[in-house]
Amino acid sequence: MMKKSLLVPGLLAAVLILDGCGSNDDSGDPRQNRSAAQDTAIPVDPGSAPAKTSSIEPATEPTAEETERMRKKDDRAQLAMFAQKNYKDHYVAAYTDPEGSSIIQFTSVSDDMEKRIRERSRYPDELKIERVKYSARQLMSFKDKLAAKAGELKIEAVGIDTAGNRVNVYASDQTDKAGVYGLLSEDAIAWKEVGELEMGLQ
Repeated sequence: MMKKSLLVPGLLAAVLILDGCGSNDDSGDPRQNRSAAQDTAIPVDPGSAPAKTSSIEPATEPTAEETERMRKKDDRAQLAMFAQKNYKDHYVAAYTDPEGSSIIQFTSVSDDMEKRIRERSRYPDELKIERVKYSARQLMSFKDKLAAKAGELKIEAVGIDTAGNRVNVYASDQTDKAGVYGLLSEDAIAWKEVGELEMGLQ
C-alpha cells in the first residue's frame, strides 16, 4: 500500500492523465500516447535477470489482431497530428475507446472539418468525432489551479480525465469540497476516492 507521504502536493506535479475510456490518448499533444482508462502511473517490476543461454529465441511474429491494433493506433495518431496542425484552436484530444474506435475531440467542429478528418482515416467507420466543452489548455489550467491549492484544500491528487473532459480530484474525508467548487464549476470535476489512487500505485 502506498505511503501517505506519496500523496502530498508534490505528487501533483506529476499529473496523472486519465483516458477514462480508452487505451491510448493524445491529449492536446499528438506526440503523446497514453491510456484513457488509466489515471495512475503503475510501477513495473522488471523481475530477475534472465538466465544466460547460448541459443537465440526467434522473434515472435505479431498476430493478425495485434497487427490490426497497431495499424489503428497509428491511424489515430496520424489523425491527431493532422487535427492538431490544422485545427489547433478546436482540437482537444484523441484516444481509443473500449470498443476499439478512435475518438477525436474538439470544442467545436464543422461539417467540413469532420469530412476532411474522415477522408484521411483508413477506418472511417470506426472513427467518432466528439464535441466537448473544455479545451486541453483549460483542463490543464484547472488542474494547475487545484494543485496550487492542494495543501490548503487537503486534496490528495489531481489528474485529467480525457474521455470525460474533466479534472479528477482525489479526495479524503478532510478534503474541502466547498473550496474546490469555489475554484471550478461542478461539471469540470470528477470526484475520486483516494483509495482508487492507492490501489493503482501498489
